[in-house]
Amino acid sequence: MRFSYLILLILSTSLFAQKKVNESVVATELEAHLSFLAADEMRGRSTGSPEIDIAANYLAAQYKIFGVKPVKGGQSFFQEVKLEKIIPPT
Repeated sequence: MRFSYLILLILSTSLFAQKKVNESVVATELEAHLSFLAADEMRGRSTGSPEIDIAANYLAAQYKIFGVKPVKGGQSFFQEVKLEKIIPPT
């Protein structure tokens, strides 16, 4: 019986969240964001490229506009990750 209530709670929460998302998403705004991020000028946003930094900064700016806060104790949406580039022999 408790399992049924849990399923009902999950489904009702999902439907409510979906309704809220559908009310807040505007097709033209979504198209504008996707057009920017998928533009040919972004050259695929490869790891380590300037374009990936442009995309990351764009997303961070959008988070700020929407009122999203960094994780507790964080000052930024960014996390430094050390990467090593390996080029296979030709």
